[in-house]
Amino acid sequence: MFIRNAPLVRLFNVFNFQDHAPGQILVEEAGGIVTDSRGEALNFGLGRTLGENYGIIAAGKDVQHRILEAVQKALAETKAKV
Repeated sequence: MFIRNAPLVRLFNVFNFQDHAPGQILVEEAGGIVTDSRGEALNFGLGRTLGENYGIIAAGKDVQHRILEAVQKALAETKAKV
């Protein structure tokens, strides 16, 4: 499992698409799923830093939906506190 939170990346600007594209291929070839925190496929055409994607969640097919739900719940709770 791998989770990347987009706001931290925007703050530090440390990740580039070339850091994640090979990993996505490896995860998918192993039978996993890679999405953003909305459950949508990553869009590598949005720029070098993937800054317009909403995080990255990579996990096995059997647990990805549960991780996605937990991340969405945590983001909603954080947004409600702000």
